[in-house]
Amino acid sequence: MKRTTNLGELRTGDLFKWGEIIEFYHIAEYNIASYHPWKVEGAGVLVGEPEKDIILYHCWVDSKNVGRSCDSLDGAIAFCIAYKHGEPASAEYFIKMLAN
Repeated sequence: MKRTTNLGELRTGDLFKWGEIIEFYHIAEYNIASYHPWKVEGAGVLVGEPEKDIILYHCWVDSKNVGRSCDSLDGAIAFCIAYKHGEPASAEYFIKMLAN
């Protein structure tokens, strides 16, 4: 079984490249997976050993991997929206605006 970031392959049982998936979220044209990243020891990544104390959120827009994980589900949604509209760098400002 291979490790991938391809959403279709993940949905059919392949393993996630960056960690152990907990759950998928589907919101309109955005897909987000919560996951435990692999443990890191020194400069090495311990593939197959998830860091259960950490949860990250990986993003896909229109089923395309956008190569970004975020620290929160809110952050991942904001990033997806900003990415979709051509402004991925503005996601952090978007999150702050929503919080006020």
